[in-house]
Amino acid sequence: MKYELIKKGIPSNVIYEDLYGINTIFSITRVYKIFHQKKFTIISQKFHNERAIFIGDCIGLHIIGFNAKSIPYDNKIYIREIFSRIKLFLYIILFIFRRI
Repeated sequence: MKYELIKKGIPSNVIYEDLYGINTIFSITRVYKIFHQKKFTIISQKFHNERAIFIGDCIGLHIIGFNAKSIPYDNKIYIREIFSRIKLFLYIILFIFRRI
């Protein structure tokens, strides 16, 4: 993906690849903590971008999501997304209680 962005004219020094992001939550927090970015664009599937933008809103980041070409949304992805969203809400609750 990085190569294609560079071909389209995006400078390589503004492209950050998260090769160690375990999931959406950790990828978003890594962009802030490691790359020190509060405003950024994520290029991913729509369901990932929805979660990423929600996480960013909750922790004070400005995230724009660019939806990549959709993949077939089968039962496996649907079930995975349900658990991902539950995990997201647990993370947000823990984050809020840590700040109080």
